[in-house]
Amino acid sequence: MAAAGAAPYFAPFDRRVAKFNGPPSSPSDLTVREFIREMRSVFRLCNVQDDAQIRSDIVMRQLGGIAKREIQQLPLEDRNDVERLFTALMNSYDDRTSHSDYLGQFYGRDQRRGESIRDFTIALQELLNKAEERAPVVAGPAVQGAAAAAAEVRDRTLRDRMVDGLRDDSVRRQLKREIQNNHAMTHQQAKEAAMQLTGEWEARRQGSAQVQATAWEEGPSPQTGSNSYNTSRVEQLLERTLEMLTINLQMNQPRDQPRRQSQNNSCYNCGKEGHYARDCQANSVCYNCGEEGHMARGCLRRPKARGDNRRKSDECYRCGEPGHVARDCRGESQTPRSSMPPN
Repeated sequence: MAAAGAAPYFAPFDRRVAKFNGPPSSPSDLTVREFIREMRSVFRLCNVQDDAQIRSDIVMRQLGGIAKREIQQLPLEDRNDVERLFTALMNSYDDRTSHSDYLGQFYGRDQRRGESIRDFTIALQELLNKAEERAPVVAGPAVQGAAAAAAEVRDRTLRDRMVDGLRDDSVRRQLKREIQNNHAMTHQQAKEAAMQLTGEWEARRQGSAQVQATAWEEGPSPQTGSNSYNTSRVEQLLERTLEMLTINLQMNQPRDQPRRQSQNNSCYNCGKEGHYARDCQANSVCYNCGEEGHMARGCLRRPKARGDNRRKSDECYRCGEPGHVARDCRGESQTPRSSMPPN
């Protein structure tokens, strides 16, 4: 019987594995924990769990930047042991945020402006996963059904936090009423209900239908679907903007109409059009010169002194002479004084 040879392995050239270059500089970059999980899945896929040298070579091949330079400084025996490589990477690049800090971020995370419900729920799940990874391990005897109970508590926690963090008040109140009527509602059911109430579910379904129709007409193209979906969204926004402008014009039309009609009003003093009663000069007497037909602000004569601004027709009721009033009279009164009876 022939001796059994070494187990064959397959190099993961058909699987695109992102390289780990050090601390993430963007949200799309792998963290060190995600990189280690990705490497372990590659080991299982390539069937190299028992060959330490091949596993370490695969890890070194997927390192780059400052991370690879730092790992190359380790002793040779550490570089040939994949578990030591992972330990060194964790010690250098693992996130130092504590369990309680991630829990605080989880309970303080609300839906942001312009953020879809699907993206919001994924962000909540990521924060809760990071908090659970850093949770302290409690030693104790295994309890039957503990895993199922923990999964139920986790799902309920995600559901309640998602509902409380929704930006739309009406959707949030509606979902809370649904949860009160059905306490067994899961996180997935609450998410789908929120997407239906906000119209996100219908928009995604229409977008997928447009992608399929475009792919059927023009052939497979990874960018056609997204472009058609974005174009439809732009068209919807333009239509809504035109509707809002039309409504605003209709609302402003009655307000402008009285202003146009007020220009045709006639003066109620003289009955003529083209001016208001406050500017009417008919039957007006200038208190500067005493003549009729104009007002003092339009008088061309030199203004008189302050004490001389009186009409020509003024007549003193003490002496009966024109030209002054009683308070400026220096003559004797024409009205005889009543004689008082002697005491």
